Amino acid sequence: MQFHRHLGWLLLFPLFVLGCGKSGPKPVPVSGQVTLDKKPLANATITFTPTDAGTTSGPPLESSARTDDQGRYSLKLIKYNRDGAIPGTHKVRISLIERGATMENKVPPQYNRDSKLDFTVPPEGSTTANFDLSSTP
Repeated sequence: MQFHRHLGWLLLFPLFVLGCGKSGPKPVPVSGQVTLDKKPLANATITFTPTDAGTTSGPPLESSARTDDQGRYSLKLIKYNRDGAIPGTHKVRISLIERGATMENKVPPQYNRDSKLDFTVPPEGSTTANFDLSSTP
């Protein structure tokens, strides 16, 4: 009898573990394109950080992506390694670091370190989270 009870727990344990893997916030798909002076910005990093009060407790639920050669990207929720971003308002930072003799960010500070960019992720997600940056302030 005791063997069957242990066997039952042993069989239920994987289901419990798999079920726990789905905990956490429910991200929605977010993608778009980044351009700089009307040209696609390739290999840039774009990061969305939630600014809504309800999503800032605990570690930040940031989403990030790297742009392709056409400046397109699809966000991934970093902490949970899931596609998308949490619905709500986000601070957006975009950077392109070139490494050489010195490290230089090819994107002006108003889009990264001093970013004023924001984007509201709707509950259904977005395929038009586009950012047209300018190299002049």
